[in-house]
Amino acid sequence: MATNLGKNSPYSASFTALALGFYEMESVLPTLMDESIEDKSLVLTRDDTRLQLPTENSRQRVLTELLRRYNAVDKRFWDYYSSLSEPAKRIALLYAFLKTYKIAFDFQINVILDRWNSVDQTVQLTDILFQISEIAASDPFVDSWSDATKRKVATKYLATIRESGLLDANSDTLHPVMLDDRDYAYYLTIGESWFLQACFLQPYEIQRIKDTLL
Repeated sequence: MATNLGKNSPYSASFTALALGFYEMESVLPTLMDESIEDKSLVLTRDDTRLQLPTENSRQRVLTELLRRYNAVDKRFWDYYSSLSEPAKRIALLYAFLKTYKIAFDFQINVILDRWNSVDQTVQLTDILFQISEIAASDPFVDSWSDATKRKVATKYLATIRESGLLDANSDTLHPVMLDDRDYAYYLTIGESWFLQACFLQPYEIQRIKDTLL
């Protein structure tokens, strides 16, 4: 029943297999970008030196999510990604993450950004669980998830935000990641200005970055 419901829902809990995945993507990206390798999934699943997980099944589960994120954006994005510093790469991976999973995008816009624009710039697990309940009220597939699945989705999402740098590693406090204007300008050039807002840039900062593109 849940499988049938999932076919009609834009939401997925599959990212519980992997949070931001910075080290994992760094490990597999050269293979994913290598056009001479036909069956990339087979190569990476069998090679336990890339994804250092104990079984092929566990490597396949993580690789499936990496491939989803890799394919959710334009291939030229990964050329841009490869030129970045680690902090900028982590923000770039957040972009790919939000483009891949609608439920994460909804969390980012409806919970995280809302919190950032409020007096209390903190976020807790209960805030994400409440948003899941809101989504579940109109989405039978999400409503069918067990409490354990809902909690795992919320926990993994918060781990992703922490790993991106937007949520303090030792507290529940939100804060922007200070990158070079050129790193954020890329998202304007591909028509994704929403992402700068999602990363807590103020309107004057976005305008300043826009001015550099003129």
